[in-house]
Amino acid sequence: MGAAPDVTYRSVLELVCEYIRDGRIVLDPTRSSKRFTLHDPCNLVRLGGIVEEPRTILSAAVTDFVEMTRIASRTSVAVVGEGSCR
Repeated sequence: MGAAPDVTYRSVLELVCEYIRDGRIVLDPTRSSKRFTLHDPCNLVRLGGIVEEPRTILSAAVTDFVEMTRIASRTSVAVVGEGSCR
């Protein structure tokens, strides 16, 4: 077996966020008047450090994005439910 390939991996959230910031994707937040919030995907936060990208995408996509109340720091995620023992 040879050396591992020199490949950079990115989440689709990072790519979409970049495209929104660069103006390559333009969203119309007025299409929804509902209130939205975000539950951080634990594996993306813990393993990938992806915290701001989903918020940037939601903020561009809706007019009423509200953060959930946090007990700990932004990068802290709950360790409950299935998969918490991994």
